[in-house]
Amino acid sequence: MSRRINLTLSHLLVTLLAILTSLVLLLLAAQTIAWRLSEARVETFSATVLERSVYLLQQAQSIAQENAHEPAAPPCSAADISHLRSLLWNYQLIKDIGRVNNDALTCSVLWGRLDSPLSLRQEGEQAKHIAGAAFLQLPVANGVEATALRRRDLIIFLSPFAFRRFESEPETAWFSALAVNKSGDERYFTVGRNTEELQQAINGKSRWDYIVRKRCSPQFDLCAVAGARATGFFNESAVIIGFVFFIALLTGTLVSLCWHFWRSKKTSLPARLQRALAQEKLRVVYQPICEIQSARLTGVEALLRWDDDDMGAISPEVFIPLAEEAGIMPQITRYVTTKALAEMQALMQRYPFTLSINVSLADLFSADYLPFLTEQTRQHSLTPGRVILEITERQGANLESMSSAITRFKQAGFVIALDDFGTGYSNISWLSQLPVDEIKIDKSISDSISTHSLNKTLLINLMLLLKSMSQKVVFEGLEETSQITYLRTHFPQSYGQGWWYSRPLDAPSLLQFIETQNKNSSP
Repeated sequence: MSRRINLTLSHLLVTLLAILTSLVLLLLAAQTIAWRLSEARVETFSATVLERSVYLLQQAQSIAQENAHEPAAPPCSAADISHLRSLLWNYQLIKDIGRVNNDALTCSVLWGRLDSPLSLRQEGEQAKHIAGAAFLQLPVANGVEATALRRRDLIIFLSPFAFRRFESEPETAWFSALAVNKSGDERYFTVGRNTEELQQAINGKSRWDYIVRKRCSPQFDLCAVAGARATGFFNESAVIIGFVFFIALLTGTLVSLCWHFWRSKKTSLPARLQRALAQEKLRVVYQPICEIQSARLTGVEALLRWDDDDMGAISPEVFIPLAEEAGIMPQITRYVTTKALAEMQALMQRYPFTLSINVSLADLFSADYLPFLTEQTRQHSLTPGRVILEITERQGANLESMSSAITRFKQAGFVIALDDFGTGYSNISWLSQLPVDEIKIDKSISDSISTHSLNKTLLINLMLLLKSMSQKVVFEGLEETSQITYLRTHFPQSYGQGWWYSRPLDAPSLLQFIETQNKNSSP
């Protein structure tokens, strides 16, 4: 229960972490996109301001060119003012056109002929020039300052509304821009409400999130420098923000599901079994095999056990088929062989019992297992005759091939046992055609001895058949006294193994079992 709760909490934490990670990554991506969009908008704004500035200069140039081609009339005469008025009519970004004499404005279309000429001198300021004209910032009246271009005696006043729409439209109201020469030491136009911060950014004194872009004209010595603070993702609409959060939730959930699927696959029983085998976390226990008549131990069968760290004890009936499906039975057989011989070496040198090891058809037919087994017995100073190989899986096997393989092992000195006799794929022909030394009777037959599930006549005939065989006979799964009593009466020369004698034991416990037997049998 606690493990299930821990797994649930683990899955929940992984899901939350995946969602939070997805949210952070998406927010970073969204913020990056918002930054890029801000850069693109500032870039576009600088291009737009430059385009408007160039358009102003082009209109002023056009007026100067048209004025030069007209017949001269006395300056500031009615004809001259009428002529200037006709010029003004065609240019929407030009506010007024006038005449200059001795650095003073003498007349204009809007003001007419001035009684007192207006001085154009700009005290304390260095003269600016652009597109072949003097660039002037003139205080005309009541704090009103006009921007003008002067070409000889012609002065052209630019409309104060030329850039006004950029300051009023919501899309551009938060931008600022300066129209300057390419070297940046002369300023012509200012656009926006926060040009001071733009100037600080140009001087390298603004905030890190302030974006500045510059666009220059190939025609004039003119550039537009635009700037604005980058807009963040959270400045976007609630719909976009909600959509990103939804995508983060969806992505995080999908990532979590993929992780859980990968982890469950990685931690599935076949994967866990292979990992346990590689890390040598499988253990071997030994079940005693005893004489029926005397109960004296004559051998042990090595049995593999698997105690998973998370899932606890897993039955061989579960993991052995998994090993067969995964194709790792040869590795498991070698693992059991090595471990059992190493753990039993000292005991077998002290006491005369045999060691039974389960092998599969793949091991039997393998060209590598027999040399491996021979070398292992040699290394552990054991004679092959004390090692019994129990053939556990025979379904679909060819009798002739099995007989040939068994003969190879017998010639090397090993003892061969036919395991699980009495199951669905065993028959009498196995006993007569295979050169086995031992027959192990399946637990299903042993269970029938003390019950009425097996016909008494059939049981007697089976016992007669087994007693007539030359092979050693071992009954598996003996658990009841009635079974032992029956076999002692009807088949005293047989052998048995099961919980009636002992549960499977580890090596230290097996030593205690043997010493106890020897102590009880001593006079």
